[in-house]
Amino acid sequence: MKRLSLLLLAAVSLAAASCANVYEASSPLKEPVNDIVLLEPVSVIEYLTDDELVVIDDELSRESSEMVAAAIMSQPGFWHITDDAILMGNATQELIGFYHILRPLRKKLVPTIPIPESINDIIKASGHRYGMAVVSGGFTRSRKNYTREIVRDVALSILSLGSVIPVTYKNMFDSAVIIFDSKTESVVYFRQLDPVSIDPLNQSRVWNYLPRLVDRYKWVN
Repeated sequence: MKRLSLLLLAAVSLAAASCANVYEASSPLKEPVNDIVLLEPVSVIEYLTDDELVVIDDELSRESSEMVAAAIMSQPGFWHITDDAILMGNATQELIGFYHILRPLRKKLVPTIPIPESINDIIKASGHRYGMAVVSGGFTRSRKNYTREIVRDVALSILSLGSVIPVTYKNMFDSAVIIFDSKTESVVYFRQLDPVSIDPLNQSRVWNYLPRLVDRYKWVN
């Protein structure tokens, strides 16, 4: 697991909160989208320890990825998915990097960014034209860490005579979807949802959150 600073975590969280973004091709698909393959969902879940360290927890990240995949595959018609999730292998890091490129872009710039060749090759090799990628992130705290932060918040509020009322989140989750067109080698849809204060491994809440990624997508002209 990789150690990070609390300052870095705060910076990442603020960036995600301020970059909600939706891009949809101005000329969507000319026919119903019935040829989408799901790429293996990617999740990066951080854990705040008793010692106030932040680690990227591989086990929590794996569980989150599997939960997201299960949520999507449970409603293939809603998501327009026609095949099981494809393993990404070494392309996982490229997908994460591509997502971070798209996230701050203005809508009109999204389709100008070329799809990483490794991702395009995976979609083509599957025999499908379109590929859907879902990238998620979040964090959760140990009970001791959360309790300590609550005590600090109360103390700060008292010392400031109520002029400062900090808010400590026990956990956070956010997600984004990218739909790739391997024929035109471009992105036809990208949506980043705002972070929400839910446990990244709370199945019912995560399953209720994810459909917002595509609930307004115009699957046809």
